[in-house]
Amino acid sequence: MSTEFTPQDQARFERMLDLSVRASDTELFQGIGGALPDVQRRQLAEAQGILPEKLVDVGRYFFNSIQGSLHTFICVRANYCQKKSTFESVFDLMGFVERAVIEALAQSHGLPPDFVRPGSELVSKLVAKLVRTGLNSLCECPD
Repeated sequence: MSTEFTPQDQARFERMLDLSVRASDTELFQGIGGALPDVQRRQLAEAQGILPEKLVDVGRYFFNSIQGSLHTFICVRANYCQKKSTFESVFDLMGFVERAVIEALAQSHGLPPDFVRPGSELVSKLVAKLVRTGLNSLCECPD
């Protein structure tokens, strides 16, 4: 399953992949917390009794709270376990994950469109964290 990607897409995927390898979980959670719209960040913080400025905590909570949606969109609807052997390049994999994250955020979390587009800060950080965590683990794929 090979898809044609523009040079801009490829560069974006390379940045996300690099981030997934080089950034710590703390840095990724901080990036996720900082990339959330202000209203959602304040609501999440208030619901958890944490300060909105505690970006690591907000990002961790947000990531944990959407794992069910991400599992549904990546593992169930997009059928990652069956498709994983068909990716011909890392770009195919990154594009697959990015599309699933965008779909999950747009349909399940009501975030503004600017926050759920390819290359947005939030999408990029979530993709990097998912790749770092491992899709086989998320989806519980058999070996």
